Amino acid sequence: MRHVGTTPYNYLLQRRITKSKELLSETVMSVSDISRAVGFSSESNFSYRFSAMVGQSPREYRLASPLTIEGRD
Repeated sequence: MRHVGTTPYNYLLQRRITKSKELLSETVMSVSDISRAVGFSSESNFSYRFSAMVGQSPREYRLASPLTIEGRD
């Protein structure tokens, strides 16, 4: 994976965060369910990694999402 300028771990982490951003924007899944769906073993680790990479918490990201999902927070 070094040929794409990153380590295998960072590549996987980026893919997980990208998928979680989609799920936060497009579904009503809970943050806990999303964290498990993208491969994190704990919601707290997911929230920490998401916040570090995106600059806001998963909940803040969802609330700021331009998509309006009926039944969302």
